[in-house]
Amino acid sequence: MKPWLERVVRPAVLGMKPYGSARSLGAPVEEEILLDANESPWSGLDGSLNRYPEPKSEKLVAALSSLYACAPENIFLGRGSDEAIDCLLRCFCESVQSTVLTLAPSYGVYDIAAEIQGAGVLKVTLEESEGFEVVVERVVAAAKDDTRLVFLCSPNNPTGGSISVETVRAVCAAFAGRAVVVLDEAYGEFSDTPSLGPEAGTIENLVVLRTLSKAWGLAGLRVGVCIAGPEIVELMDRVRAPYPLARPVLALALEALEKRGEMEQRVTLIRAERERLSALLAGLDLVEIVYASDANFLLLRLRELEVVDAAARLRSEGVVVRAKSPYLRVSVGAQIENDRLIAAFKKVGEAVCAK
Repeated sequence: MKPWLERVVRPAVLGMKPYGSARSLGAPVEEEILLDANESPWSGLDGSLNRYPEPKSEKLVAALSSLYACAPENIFLGRGSDEAIDCLLRCFCESVQSTVLTLAPSYGVYDIAAEIQGAGVLKVTLEESEGFEVVVERVVAAAKDDTRLVFLCSPNNPTGGSISVETVRAVCAAFAGRAVVVLDEAYGEFSDTPSLGPEAGTIENLVVLRTLSKAWGLAGLRVGVCIAGPEIVELMDRVRAPYPLARPVLALALEALEKRGEMEQRVTLIRAERERLSALLAGLDLVEIVYASDANFLLLRLRELEVVDAAARLRSEGVVVRAKSPYLRVSVGAQIENDRLIAAFKKVGEAVCAK
């Protein structure tokens, strides 16, 4: 293992022996009798669900490595990106002794996962007046000697802006040998900014998170991917739960990945709707600002109404949005859903003006 990695990994993880199954000890032979895992010999449903799934599906790993242009050994599979985030915290952060660095505002699970692990959270504020731009010098200045993970999200949730590849590379260079930079590309398919997945591992302290939840429309399957150097992937595999993805999930994910063209068509539709919805929202009296977005959502600043109140009023009209004070975040839906959102906004605006 590389010396810098040995310095930043938790000693307990560095010395642990991961859980392993008897089936990983050798290649399968024809008509094996499986008496190693205390499974039932009969299935309650189809002919395979009585058996545990592969700890790490070779077929799914191969499909994902092709999709994300990386080597199979650079792939970690988990239950959504959230499990990858949790495993990274387990690998690198000691309770009370370590800190992580996150953007504000950004995806809240980074902070929650750190708190569960007992790690401190340091914040770098993204200034609205500067277009929520990530400034490398501020990120570096906010870190401490005990900072082990730096979380970046591109496009960022909830602001919607992408981080340039040059900025990410500069952050990685600044933290080389001392911390791991986690680039969350959950919404990457909706952006024109190139993915840095192929560089994860080449840039030793970069890991990239991807998911099938957003553009692929598979949030219910909970399939998350972390792309990293093989040594980091091996460490993450040590601390994750055995058999992370169920057999039906594996089968459905593989089936979906064969329809990449359909996914790309849906992304094109979402991007077109994003622009149409942005223009419609900007024309409403209740909306002060619609921020530019590279994702499948829009961030709004409202006039004359608190966002929590606005979200509650829209909910009463049958439309659910996210209040992230002082902003309102709305996902880009299908055209009929977006039209209903606009109608609900107009109704709420009329009620506010009537007072």
